[in-house]
Amino acid sequence: GRVGKAKRGGWDIGIREVAIAATLPPWRFLDALQDLPQYAKITECHQGEVWEAPLGADVLASSDKTGVEMFCVGDHVLGIQGHPEYTGDILLSLVDRLSTSQAITVSFAEDVKRQLKATSPDREFWLNLCKTFLKA
Repeated sequence: GRVGKAKRGGWDIGIREVAIAATLPPWRFLDALQDLPQYAKITECHQGEVWEAPLGADVLASSDKTGVEMFCVGDHVLGIQGHPEYTGDILLSLVDRLSTSQAITVSFAEDVKRQLKATSPDREFWLNLCKTFLKA
């Protein structure tokens, strides 16, 4: 595939809602999941993005900011743009470090902090997805 700096708007930090593809490939780990949601929120903290999924990959999710939020290559490779492993504390620590180093503005950092108070990622969904993939 191809990756690079985000084409739309630089940093993507905060909680982003991603759209799960309406039609998913018949891979074991996906078949084992019951009632996939149409959308799922995930923690994001990046400037880069996947421009083009790897050869043979299926795009599983996208967002208004990033065209490839999640992809898989069969039951062997799972790529997730966001960070299902991040807690709110981890993201707040990163935001403070980025703001202190002037990589992001103070107002941008404050916007992210306000967003974190108002919403949270769908951690249970992402945990279940990752565990199901690892078991496949």
